[in-house]
Amino acid sequence: MADYYKVLGVEKGASKDEIKKAYRTLAHKYHPDKGGGDEEKFKEINEAYQVLSNDEKRTQYDQFGRTFDGASGSGGAGAGGFQGFRGFSGANGFQGFDFSNSGGFGGRGFRVNFDGQDIDLSDILGEMFTGRRRNRGRDIQVDVELTLEDAFTGVKREFSLNGEKIRVDIPAGIDTDVALRFRGKGEAPPEKGGEQGDLLVRVHIKPHRTFVRNGQDIYYEAHISIVDATLGTTIDVPTLAGTERVKIPAGTASGEQLVMRGKGMPGQARFSGTGSQIVQIVVDTPRSLSRRAKKLLEELRQEL
Repeated sequence: MADYYKVLGVEKGASKDEIKKAYRTLAHKYHPDKGGGDEEKFKEINEAYQVLSNDEKRTQYDQFGRTFDGASGSGGAGAGGFQGFRGFSGANGFQGFDFSNSGGFGGRGFRVNFDGQDIDLSDILGEMFTGRRRNRGRDIQVDVELTLEDAFTGVKREFSLNGEKIRVDIPAGIDTDVALRFRGKGEAPPEKGGEQGDLLVRVHIKPHRTFVRNGQDIYYEAHISIVDATLGTTIDVPTLAGTERVKIPAGTASGEQLVMRGKGMPGQARFSGTGSQIVQIVVDTPRSLSRRAKKLLEELRQEL
């Protein structure tokens, strides 16, 4: 397993903002849809970010290092996900235990690797230690890629699992690398009367050409002329909900931000409101001027 900090190019003590910034830069650079993109590198970057952006997973990773399995979710030592034997190598082809994502001997994923074969011992050990066989279907994870517009409005997606079509609702405001759990939509239990597994839908949002998302806020760069910045003007600003007219005050400097409240992403939490769209002003300086324009600017300089 790669060093997640090195994958993102950050120090071990990096803040959440530094990790997010590094992730966004690398994800944009290596996105498979871009020219020169690298799908494997993109997956590695996403895997590193999923661990380091989650406080609980990051703590486990910092503690256990290469023995950590980011797919295991929460849990430390004990039945919730002990992973201390992973990576042990012995004689006769034995490669070690993997308790990741186990949920105890009766749960999912107690595995052993022998001569390169990954063998699931959950059912056997569950029966030995609890006196009963596991009777729950396995969870199924699928990845879905959305546009920022899809994430803004919410969408329906259809999957074909085991010959059955399943429709799921992805809510408005969903963020990238979030996994939605749909209970009872996974694999059927091995025996009658058991519990069906869950469907996990992990969302990946493609980088946008116009907007940059940060949480619930949307950032947009508006380019204006030096004259409009000096005298003030009104411009058309695109948003995810349509075009809005925005007033630029006289004397606006390059780098200033205008806040369009309520024009960002919808909130996910019950009491969380809609985010804002932040308009970042960029004042364009002309590289070439006509003689008359130069003369007028010279006169203006004398006045100022």
